[in-house]
Amino acid sequence: MTKTIFLTGGGGFVGKALRARLVHTGWRVLRLTRSKEDAAADDSAVLGDLLDPKSYAQALNGVDVVVHLAAITGKASPKDYWAANVDGARALLEACKAAGVPRFLHVSTIAAGYADRRFFPYANSKLAAEELVRASGLAFTILRPTVVIGPGSPVWDSLQKIARLPVIPLPQGKQPVRTQPVDVRDVARAIEIVVAKGPFEGEILDVGGADSESFADFLLAVRRATVGKPAPIIRAPLEPVRLALALLEPVARPVLPVTAGQLALFANNSDARPNWLDSHLRPRMASTAIMLANLAGAPESPAPLAAPDPADLAVLEAECDVFTRCLSGAPPSAEAVRHYIAAARTHGLARDTDFTKFDRTSLAAARRSPWQARCADAFCAFFHRTGALRRKMIMLAAILENQSPTYEIFEAPQSPGPVGAFFQLAGLGLSFGAAFVSGIFTLGLARFAQSERP
Repeated sequence: MTKTIFLTGGGGFVGKALRARLVHTGWRVLRLTRSKEDAAADDSAVLGDLLDPKSYAQALNGVDVVVHLAAITGKASPKDYWAANVDGARALLEACKAAGVPRFLHVSTIAAGYADRRFFPYANSKLAAEELVRASGLAFTILRPTVVIGPGSPVWDSLQKIARLPVIPLPQGKQPVRTQPVDVRDVARAIEIVVAKGPFEGEILDVGGADSESFADFLLAVRRATVGKPAPIIRAPLEPVRLALALLEPVARPVLPVTAGQLALFANNSDARPNWLDSHLRPRMASTAIMLANLAGAPESPAPLAAPDPADLAVLEAECDVFTRCLSGAPPSAEAVRHYIAAARTHGLARDTDFTKFDRTSLAAARRSPWQARCADAFCAFFHRTGALRRKMIMLAAILENQSPTYEIFEAPQSPGPVGAFFQLAGLGLSFGAAFVSGIFTLGLARFAQSERP
């Protein structure tokens, strides 16, 4: 039976990415909107105001889970933050309890857990909303995404402006801080996973991207993606800047380039704490460098990649496992799988539909088992050296040679003495010969019969 999600904030930055993902997963999504035109044009839209529970109370009946994304960010006043983020959450929670909603997913922010939230009404309002959720009596999960970036995100626009300056300013406190930016599509994927698999037992789950790094390194990575060459970083003392902005905000908030609260990003670490979501998310995450290159679309960067198809990603994960066992005799780490998928997407090796007919045949044979992978690769080493299978094997070998623990297998010392070396080489030769002969029987006829056109 189709399950129903009631979604607030569906027209926002994360909400749009989530709706695009859920449309293919079988969920029925009801989204709250204040736009009469929007509601008239979309049967899934529920006309109402978050602060007026009566306007959407009926739509909550029979809902399986509520996903609360709606929030005010940016440079709003403390009063507006409190009204939207705290009073809005309170109204929605009361409506959910009245309707008997079984599960509640509250999307918060990593900033709610900052140790230093001075001058940051947004973070304080999100923490207050979390406390309401915890006290609601509902079965709930709270997600805290880190710095969310993607096409059209206000944070990304600000980062690009900073990175394009001749000199990059970096407000810094007593010590450098770390960040772990996450792609908006991965946040959407995290929400989908929690909705489908989460226990809803009061967990607070951080959601971060593939890489944790210092904020200075992250700004330099943004600079490389947008401009293509480095720039010097000038560090400024953080506290005087925050204090000056805090004094100016009551009268000049709309015209300030940044608020004192937003500079909390430079006063607190924004990396994610490990949790059970990581094993689901990380294997499919691209590195920060690839993510930034796709966003920037700069001439020096690779062309933006299309959103990955879940079916293609599942094939790549299984393929990486088989090929790694073939090359190393051990299963791949989550990090190796993630890098393999990112590299395959970057080099145009992610989709079988892009390959020739024989490439698809050789890959299908190689994916059956590590031994079949060795046989197919041995055959292609002679008769299809530039094909997809060989390119994938070489790419994976480079990844495994530079990651623990598999690099230890590649760098293991050879057998001592000439006799040991002779028998080792003889064994390798016999193994390759057997694989090659088996590959001829498996792929020989197909290689010369099938067209090379995709």
